Amino acid sequence: MNKKAYFRLSALILVVVLFATMVIGCTKSGDSAVNDNKQTNTQSSSSDSEKSKEVAPNGPSWATDTSPITFTILIGDSSFVHKWGEDPVSRYITEKTGVTLDVQIPNGDVRELLSTMIAARDLPDLLHCSGYAEQQWKDLIDGDLVYSLNELADKYDPSFYETASPQILLWHSQANGKTYWYPSYAWDMEHVEKYKDRFEGYYSYYVRKDMYEGIGSPDMRTPEGWLSALMAVKEKFPEVNGQPVQMLAVYEFGESGSWTFDELLQNCLNIPYEIDNKWIDRRTDKDYREWFKTFRKAYELGLLTKTMFVETWEQTKERLARGEYFSMLGMHGDFIQTFTNLARENPDSTYIPVDPPANSKLDNPLFIQGGINGWLRIGVTKKCKDPERAIKFITYLISEEGRHDFYLGIEGETWEVRDGKHKMKPEVYKANQAGWNDVRKYGAGQTWHVFHQPIIDNLWIYPEDDTEVTVMTPFKEYFKRVGVVAQPYTSGITLDPNSEEGIIQNKMNLKFGELLPKMIMAESDEEVDRLWAEYDRYAKEINYQKALDAKTKLMLQNKKKLGLID
Repeated sequence: MNKKAYFRLSALILVVVLFATMVIGCTKSGDSAVNDNKQTNTQSSSSDSEKSKEVAPNGPSWATDTSPITFTILIGDSSFVHKWGEDPVSRYITEKTGVTLDVQIPNGDVRELLSTMIAARDLPDLLHCSGYAEQQWKDLIDGDLVYSLNELADKYDPSFYETASPQILLWHSQANGKTYWYPSYAWDMEHVEKYKDRFEGYYSYYVRKDMYEGIGSPDMRTPEGWLSALMAVKEKFPEVNGQPVQMLAVYEFGESGSWTFDELLQNCLNIPYEIDNKWIDRRTDKDYREWFKTFRKAYELGLLTKTMFVETWEQTKERLARGEYFSMLGMHGDFIQTFTNLARENPDSTYIPVDPPANSKLDNPLFIQGGINGWLRIGVTKKCKDPERAIKFITYLISEEGRHDFYLGIEGETWEVRDGKHKMKPEVYKANQAGWNDVRKYGAGQTWHVFHQPIIDNLWIYPEDDTEVTVMTPFKEYFKRVGVVAQPYTSGITLDPNSEEGIIQNKMNLKFGELLPKMIMAESDEEVDRLWAEYDRYAKEINYQKALDAKTKLMLQNKKKLGLID
């Protein structure tokens, strides 16, 4: 039999068997036993290829075809540099499923790259890009360039519905009732209730450990305490590596200001997003506005400098890597490898979380742990060479079995059974706690964090494993102390930038970006008040309330989806 005839016959057999399997009903992939052994390499011979086409009637959908296939995938995180096949776990997954991922990483803003791809109608097989690319996802849908997952699941893999969260699918459904992506780092209300003790925050206020302890580990929650601490550091630790110590690392300033002084500061001050089911302008909070007088005073005293307004994000990270900043407000995921490297040089020179600037009541910060909106969204483009294999691979990826493979890896190499539990081997666990650069050689844990579903991954994290204090230990202890809030209904409150309300919101953001440096560099507290008054006048002038009302509408829709209101 020639090769062409062989594949025709194989395809015919596969269709018949698949139809029979669908009639009988597909088994949820997460219900299948976790594969403890490596699969036979399907690329070795024609007999292997024949075996790879066999249907597993009582097994997961992806097992119906494990022949070799490569999918191109755009991962919308420019900081992610790992390539498929560089580690044993990704190679193991390829052996098991037949799927190889040709990973593409954007150089810069993924939204710009996506827009270019859309215009040229030149797309990879799979997209795994952030919800920040909202307009680009809309363009993909409007241009009929991406499959709905419903369409693919109905046609090829009904078990997808059993594996995916119904609430997450509903949450991400569009006006036409279809869902075009499935997010990483997402959980529904059932998860929130079931795993609330497992939530950890992503961001906080960090200080250099040796400097902080060197000035007596003061309380920095009040304006007075914060200023006093910065002055004490400047006096006792004036230089780092021959350079003047910098007091506060912030996210890069742009046209809309800096995230540090906007949402992150607002969360530290426990400012709610909504009051009585109405979305509010958090920038009008009294305590928030008063803190800008503190920043103004810090600038006047030389504790803050013009450097923060012009320094790029890359320059800030380079300074942090040298330990030149005393404090910072940001996401520890952006700096965990930096913290780890500093700790290796000198455990006391790393950064630890402390209580951040607080409101006048000294409430704990409002640390919101992600939510149902998630992070990177995986979808299948109409350019995909095999949409059937793609949807089945996505089902595997989000299943408990898939998560077990991606997180724990290979039995005997990266995980083992201890005390009747599946656990990372101690050396792998230690590397994983240190950060993704350390664990990459194993391929487990954080290596493929872009695909993570932390709630599921946390099924294999046990407190007794943390026998050694690592750079992450202070973070875990801190978040356990202050608590983390799950507010999934605040996710995805994004206005169409081309709508009237979206244009108004953008104008307010630009106005804040214009006024922010002026407030910090103001010559008096009265000038700060005058600048805030200018902000308020502008809000009335452009009817900012219209944008807030639109956000209220979106929030109420979210609450209805979650069953929080009728």
